[in-house]
Amino acid sequence: MAFRVEVHSTTPPSKQIVNHLLSLIAGGEIRVEERLPSIRSLAAEVLVNPNTVAKCYRELESRGICRAKNGSGVYVTDAGPRLARAAVIETCRREILASVARALQAGQTVDDILQIVRNALEPMETP
Repeated sequence: MAFRVEVHSTTPPSKQIVNHLLSLIAGGEIRVEERLPSIRSLAAEVLVNPNTVAKCYRELESRGICRAKNGSGVYVTDAGPRLARAAVIETCRREILASVARALQAGQTVDDILQIVRNALEPMETP
């Protein structure tokens, strides 16, 4: 999974893990009916308490993205990718709105902000 929890981040480890799993599911790296890593193995990989990973899995399950199968593990549901994409987009929307609000508060104009966004997107465009 190649993911590390940023210990000095203001974002709690559980939120970092959930966001990472959402991105993997939304991007198709973890597919429908695919088993997520065991609680113990993911906890060992990202260096957190297994209870933290269990909490993350419960959150994904409560959102309908995953489901636990008794004794077998946690699996992505049929609706998981769609729900994960919606969650990732909503997180991005909130982050963009917060950044725009900070820029406006710092005296930037809407045109300034749009130019910043254009400049940021330019290298990402495909030829």
